[in-house]
Amino acid sequence: GAKGSKYAKHTARQVAVDAMNGMSDEEQRFLQNHAVAIIDLHESGRDVSAYLNEHRFDNEETLALWSLLPASVRSAIKRQKAVTQAENNT
Repeated sequence: GAKGSKYAKHTARQVAVDAMNGMSDEEQRFLQNHAVAIIDLHESGRDVSAYLNEHRFDNEETLALWSLLPASVRSAIKRQKAVTQAENNT
């Protein structure tokens, strides 16, 4: 009902921001550096999901990292993952 709409703003993005805010300054700097690298990879047309797989971020790190990435980069990562999964299933 209408009561729940107040909480509808607690989106996946907000959960990601909360994860980032819960990390130490050192962890935040670490992830900010990775976010810059990921954005650079994306802008140069490279495979960002390979970078993510290589670095094996844990769930909290992945969530926090997500909060730092623009929507276009997040969408590209989702598309790359879908393609990779489809290729692995054939």
